[in-house]
Amino acid sequence: MYKKLTEKDYGKADGTHFLTTIDTKYRDLLGKLGAPTFEPEDSGDGKVMYEWVFYNDDEVFTIYDWKTYDAQTTREEYTSWHVGGKAGVLEVNGFTSQVLDEIRHTVLG
Repeated sequence: MYKKLTEKDYGKADGTHFLTTIDTKYRDLLGKLGAPTFEPEDSGDGKVMYEWVFYNDDEVFTIYDWKTYDAQTTREEYTSWHVGGKAGVLEVNGFTSQVLDEIRHTVLG
C-alpha cells in the first residue's frame, strides 16, 4: 500500500514523469486523499498548483494538475488530473497497473 507523503520533501517527487490522466475534480481528490502535499506557493515555476505525492519504499507516484496557472480555476473547473511516477519504476513489476488500480479504487470509488 502506498502512503501519502506528509512532509514537504521535494526530493521524493523529483524525477517523476507523466503516465496517464484520471478524470475527477479537486474536491473529490481532497475528500478522498486529504490536503495536497504541495500547493501553489510550493511551485517554483507555477506549472503545478496542487500535487499529491505517494510512496512505498523507493516507488513514488504523484497526482497533479498541469499548466493551469490559476489555483481557483484548478479547484473549481479542472478535471483531467495527471498521474506520474519515477521513470525506472513505471515499467517494473506491474507498478503502473498496481498504482492505477489503487488510484481508481481510492479516488474514483
